[in-house]
Amino acid sequence: MAGIYPETELMKVKVWGVRGSIPTPGESTIKYGGNTPCLHIEVPTGAGAEPGATIVFDAGTGIRPLGDSLLKQYSNGQPMSIYLFLTHLHWDHIQGLPFFSPMYRAQTRLRLYGSDQKNIEEMLLHQLHPDHFPVSLEDDDIKAEFEFNPLKGPVKIGPITIRHHYVNHVPAGTVVGFRADSKEGSLVYIPDNEPYGFESKLGCAADPRRRDDERGLIEFVRNADVMFFDTMFTEDDYQQYKGWGHSPVEYALEVAVEAGVKSLGLFHYAPTRKDEEIDRFVEYYAPKARERGVEVFASREGMVLDIGRKDS
Repeated sequence: MAGIYPETELMKVKVWGVRGSIPTPGESTIKYGGNTPCLHIEVPTGAGAEPGATIVFDAGTGIRPLGDSLLKQYSNGQPMSIYLFLTHLHWDHIQGLPFFSPMYRAQTRLRLYGSDQKNIEEMLLHQLHPDHFPVSLEDDDIKAEFEFNPLKGPVKIGPITIRHHYVNHVPAGTVVGFRADSKEGSLVYIPDNEPYGFESKLGCAADPRRRDDERGLIEFVRNADVMFFDTMFTEDDYQQYKGWGHSPVEYALEVAVEAGVKSLGLFHYAPTRKDEEIDRFVEYYAPKARERGVEVFASREGMVLDIGRKDS
């Protein structure tokens, strides 16, 4: 099972933002963090990857401290090659990008991947526009080399292969989840997804799209070592928020069990969700999940996971 370790030569993942919708700094979110979504995969060196290769999922406000950390790691003009995969362009998944310090560095090559090339480029041009932010994407102050890439198929970065899968969120047909595979293990990242016709923890096929949707989702995440999955709601409060594009914890657990996922990370917490509530989630759901073969943990900023490590 995947675990949390300080050092490893395996695919190392660090969590930089876990919150949904809007950043929530304050006393009630100190333990798990208030930054919006961002995950970072450190690409193992000496395995075919270019120097300074880094994989990032989403550019929520968590990407700001990630950028500062990368500048310290790659100091003195060392080249940096960043592969940024955006699940979609909702504000909480891109709002940290203007504050990503490697963009203002000439030795940075930034490759952005998303579900539609034109839309990504146009949206980011609007975001980094003088009406919204003092620095334009076309200003000389932004020294990084930008490259916009539509998601067409697997992307191989050294020993890691990134694949994508379209999920049920709005706008329809534009939102994806990602999976990273190496010979050591696999990571799935699906921060925004709503089930079709979910009525109970056992599921309900009220919407005819559910069967095909779940079949594809299950196969995409099958046997993953770690899965970060949208758990914005509980089954009870989900009844108030149907159509908002997010999942209850119970659904995430059902997906993990059905697909043989080893470890499920609760993720994309509602902005009103306090630390003590998340503590109670783990206390309540972890034993139930363990009985069904899945380990449940609460994702938090600063968490480091070594994907695929085999415990002795």
